[in-house]
Amino acid sequence: RDRDVTGVQTCALPIFDTSGAPVCGTGTNSPNAEQRDRKDTSATEWGLSVQQALPVDFVGILSYVGSKGTHLLQQSYMNVEDPATGLRPYPAFSQIPWRGTTGNSSYQALSVSLKRSFARGLLVSANYAWSHEIDDDSNGSGDGDSITPQNVSCFPVGAPACGERASGAFDARHVFNANFVYDLPF
Repeated sequence: RDRDVTGVQTCALPIFDTSGAPVCGTGTNSPNAEQRDRKDTSATEWGLSVQQALPVDFVGILSYVGSKGTHLLQQSYMNVEDPATGLRPYPAFSQIPWRGTTGNSSYQALSVSLKRSFARGLLVSANYAWSHEIDDDSNGSGDGDSITPQNVSCFPVGAPACGERASGAFDARHVFNANFVYDLPF
């Protein structure tokens, strides 16, 4: 606690009581929020492939794969300022970090492959995938957390209702790779 030049008590970290008057607190005032009814994360995957033997020991493969992620871990903020009034629901606190399992994702892909098993000193493989990954807040880090939605004042309605569902961090529309191994004769 400090006193300003007028002798009035000031607080480095004020906490406000129900009337809005500052009360000096000790330590930091930084709550976190968690979803109380957190669901188990799940992923469903499916696929279909067709193979055809081709001349000169080649095999052609046409595949469709898909997946759906449900109840994915997301981050957001609660207690944000109302854009219309500029007020927070709990004025004693600033934004409060929130985590819960409200996220969803989907992935669809069509892939074409041409492969030749190792024969007569040569192995060849070429693959092309046309895909699209859509989610509501991925960060691509692999740690399970999402990035914070752009429109946090829309919380807890959900990211899709707030316009947050879009191409995700894992979206790679066109992927091509090719490789070969040749056994040198010496």
